[in-house]
Order: sequence, then structure tokens, then C-alpha cells
Amino acid sequence: MSETDSKALVYKPPARPTLNRPSVILYGSIEPDPANDWQTSLARSLVDLPVTVINPRCDAWDSTWVEDVSNLRFKEQVEWEMDYANLADVIAFYFKPGTLTPITLLELGMYAGTGKAVHVEFRTDLTMALHLYQVAFVASFILVFVRLYRYSKLSARPAGYPPGPKTAPFIGNLHQLPVSRPELKFTEYARQFGALTGLKLGRQNLVVLNTWEAVRDLIEQKGSIYSSRPSIPVCDIVVPNGENPALSVYGDQWRGQRKRLVEFLGGDRTDKMKPVQDAESTQMIYDMMHQPEDFERHVDRSFGATILATVFGRRGKTMEPGGKLDSFFKVEAQWAASLGATSYPPLNSFPFLANVPDYLTPWKGWKDRALLIRNEQERVYGTLLSETRERLTEGKGKDCFLATVLKTQVKERYTDKHLSHLSGVLLEGGAETSASSIMIFIMAMAAYPDVLAKAQEEVDGICGTSRMPNKDDIDNLSYIRSCMLEVLRHRPIIPLGVPHNTTATDTYGDYTIPTNTDIIINAWRINHDESFYDEPATFNPDRYMQDEYGRGASVRSQDIKGRRMNYTFGAGRRVCPGQKFAENSMRIHFAKLVWAFDIKRTGSLPSHDWNGWTDGLVIRPKNLKVKFELRSGRKETIEHAWSEADAFLRQFEE
Repeated sequence: MSETDSKALVYKPPARPTLNRPSVILYGSIEPDPANDWQTSLARSLVDLPVTVINPRCDAWDSTWVEDVSNLRFKEQVEWEMDYANLADVIAFYFKPGTLTPITLLELGMYAGTGKAVHVEFRTDLTMALHLYQVAFVASFILVFVRLYRYSKLSARPAGYPPGPKTAPFIGNLHQLPVSRPELKFTEYARQFGALTGLKLGRQNLVVLNTWEAVRDLIEQKGSIYSSRPSIPVCDIVVPNGENPALSVYGDQWRGQRKRLVEFLGGDRTDKMKPVQDAESTQMIYDMMHQPEDFERHVDRSFGATILATVFGRRGKTMEPGGKLDSFFKVEAQWAASLGATSYPPLNSFPFLANVPDYLTPWKGWKDRALLIRNEQERVYGTLLSETRERLTEGKGKDCFLATVLKTQVKERYTDKHLSHLSGVLLEGGAETSASSIMIFIMAMAAYPDVLAKAQEEVDGICGTSRMPNKDDIDNLSYIRSCMLEVLRHRPIIPLGVPHNTTATDTYGDYTIPTNTDIIINAWRINHDESFYDEPATFNPDRYMQDEYGRGASVRSQDIKGRRMNYTFGAGRRVCPGQKFAENSMRIHFAKLVWAFDIKRTGSLPSHDWNGWTDGLVIRPKNLKVKFELRSGRKETIEHAWSEADAFLRQFEE
């Protein structure tokens, strides 16, 4: 930076400079007496800062000019002032004591709501108005620009940062990122910048990992640095103090929570849960046979009920209003919406927003909404915890997750709130994600009838029409497994995963990744890598019949040590502990669906129409136009299987 670049640039009318760095216009009282030339005095005080100062005091001003639009010189002067008031980053207002300053009051009314106004000196009778409009009083205006300059530096790319698109002052790359389907924009950047894309969201660093090698090298092999989570303002209200292990920071508390989840979901424990998955999926088929138009509701119920039984030891037979599952899915929808990118202020990017009154922001009421969600979650999960504890005293539900952790509550010093959220996160993670995968599978079967026919042929070859496929069949259904892997690859339900956060500065090749950098695994890009998959945009389960990882023929000889089958479940120390549980459940549901029904489209499907998908952390197609036609010879078999499943599930009602 040259000496000129580091000094303030001061402009007066009629000059029209381009504002390409922090700027301020000095609005307010203009007295003819040179002794009251506050603009020049203030401009001098800013001389050592790299800012642009707009001084409206016109050296050629003639007091004989008529202050009317009919006077060309006067009109040009006013237009100049208004143009730069709109362009400047900060508007400084000065109310000289003892003057009426009617013009300045008018200008204050015009710009008070922009968030750009500060005042240097004011009359006492303006105090209430300034307070009302939240116009900041700055005793020393120099401090404003010191902070402004420092903040503009924080939003610039750090030295050695991974490549990325050009940043704008203060906001970084925020203006370039879409609220909806950001994974598509990140994938565009991957083609341009490579394995890592470095972005700035205001002052916050964000690095996107676009290749499985980068995920392996950083997330997998450097877990001590890359395993924490970002601070999310709404989470600090809904699940404070690390209550939710999926979102808590990396540390001893998280390790304890993780240990409990792995003990429940790891090893052969998942095999012990297959009978519940088998029975609940049978009820789903039975419900869809009788009410096919409500298929999405039946899918949600099945997965919610599976978690309800295995975690809380309770049955979720229906989705009646006010019931356990209905209450859960309603608060889950609110919780998911509250995590949306525009639902709360980006305090990590712009910390000063914490000092802006809530009623003046686009996020008005976000804290109140978060508190309502917290209260409802505590009611739903707290009620389930109380019921489980009561059932245990009666000798019931001894095999559920809560029964296990309640035995260690005193030893582990878990509060009831921690226990309820520890079990609740299983309901949140297991119900919504797996149900979304089923919806994607249904869409794929309707869109690709040849795939459906192959899946039906495989299942029919083992089960015929005399029985439904069950938990004991899934290891023999290789094409159904390939369908599951292709669903997770083709349309990953969590396209960008849950963000990680670095706890130390790290280097990767020539790049430096600072501490407290948010890290995103771009599962969408990895799953659609044209150098790894043949025709990745096509839904083709056969790719997994030909190669374990679904690789194209030209790359099957390459070393892929350390690569995961897919990245839908995350990676590293934060990988989903319920992956095997979810995969078992999907395979059982997939097999029963294709055995029971012909799935046909009744209209256009949103396979490539992103407007037809939900937004958020977990995605699924909306309003699928499909129908379920019961296959020949299935009705009596389904009725019989349902009677057995219902009898098995009654143990969770007693």
C-alpha cells in the first residue's frame, strides 16, 4: 500500500469520486463563519486513516444563490449531497448548539433508519429523537473510522487463505451466496478454485472442502483440529450449554455424550433393533395400502415411531394431533426453520448486530421464537423422559436407550435436560433424515421404472408373494443395497453436512486455514464428481453392482485408501453414530415398498427442479405426484404381516 493509499482522501463539490474504500459524508450545519467550519476540522482528524471523506462545504458557494430548484447551481449542490449521502458508508450529523438547523433535522429524518447515521454534537432537545431512531452518539468520531477500517480488514482474505471469489468490503462474499441450494454455487466454485474454496462471510472464515481427499486429509486425519462446531446464535438459546451433542463444541462433554450414543448404536446393538424396524415398516406398508394418498405422513410416522420405540420405549402408532409424534414433528419443523440462514442475525459475521435493537432488524422476534422452540422441546422430550422413568419402575422398557443412560445419570452427572436432549437428538437425527431418504427413493422409483422393475425382480426372487421381505433378507438383497447407496449419492439428504470448526491454525499444502474457521464438507460436489463417477447426474444403482464404490471403469484401479462409501453421514470424529442403524432401516423399507407396490408418477417430478425441494440442513422433494398401485397377490400377505407386527409393537404401549 502506498502512502497515498493509507491516507484519507477528502472531496468537495463538484468533484465526483468513486467510493472504493470506507467513506463518510459530513452532513449537518454549515455556518458561513470560517471559525465554525467543523467539516474541515473533522476531515483533518481523519487524515491518517485510509478513508474517503465527503465534505459538502462548497468553496464556490454564493450566498446570493436562490435556494430553489430553478437555480441550476443550487440544484447541482443539493443533488451532489444527496447522491453521496446514499453512497457513503457513514453519515455524520452535526447540530450546532443554539441554531435551529431545520435542514439538518429533515436530513436526519431521511437517513436515521438506514443504520448509517452517527452524530458528533447535538442540541439537548434532540436527545429523545436520536434515542428513538437509535442514532449513535460518538464522542470521538475518529473511533468510528478506526473500527470501520479494522472491520474492513477483518472481512478481507487472510494471508495464505485458500482461493475463492473476490470479496467486497465489510461483507466479504455474503452477497455471492444464495440462501437456497448453496451447494450448487459451492460446486461452481469448486470447478474454478479446486479442492478448497476459501470464503469470507463478513469477518467469519469459511472453507469448503470439495474433494474426498481434502476431507480425508483434514477432517479424518486431523480430527483434533477439525472436530468442533461453530457457534450458532439460535442454538445458544434453544440448546445452550452443549445440551445437543450434534451441535456442541468439541471437548470432554461432547466425548461423554458421543460415548453413550456409540454404545447404544454401535456393534451388534443395531441388529437387536431390526425387529422394531421390521414391524414399523410393515405398519407403513399396511397404512399405505389403505390410505395411499397420505404416503408421506405414513413414512414420517414409521421412522419417528422406530426411534420412539428404541430410544424411549414408547409406541407411535398414529400421528394424531397432539400425540407424541405429531408434537415432535411440529417442533422439529420449527427448529429446522429457525436454523435457516435468514432466520437469525449473522452475529459471527457481524458481531455489532448484537447491539442493534431487535425491533429494528429483519430478524425481529428471533429470540422469542427460539425460546418458544426451547420450551416446546423441553415439554416434548421432558414428558417422554418422565414416562420412560415411570415405566422403568414398573419393569417395562428396559432395553431402550434412555433406560441405559438413566442407570448412569448420577455417575455421569447428567441433568434431566441433558438426558432429554441426548435422547431427543436421536429422534431428530433418525426420523427426519431417514424419512427424507425414503421420499427420494419413492421419487426415483417413479422416475426410473426400469430400476423399480429390477428391484422388484430381486425381492420377488427371494420372497415370492407368500411373505413380505424382512430383516433377515436384507443381506441377500444386493440390488436394494445398491439403490440405497445411489439414493445417498444422487441426492444426499444433507448436501453440505453439519459445519465443522477449527480449534487451531493449520496448513494444507500452500494454504493456511486460521483457527475458528468454519469448515463445510461439500458432499454434493463429491457425490457428483465426474472424474470419479460415470454420468453422475443419472440415477443408476448398477454402478454399485459393478464396483463397491460406484466408480467409473477408468478409475477403478486408482488408490482410494481412506475414502468413505459416501459422505451423507459426515466424516471424521463427528461422523453420524447411527449410520448402520439408518442403513438397515432404509434397506428394510425399500425392500417392502417395491415388493408391495408399483410406484408410478402422476405428474412432473422435481428430480432436477430445485423449486420442488425443501430448503434447510436436510432436504427432500415436496408434493410428490406419485401413486401406489398394490401388486397382485399382496393384500392378504400384508394383512397377515400387519397382525403379527401389531402384536409385537403392543409391548411399547403397555
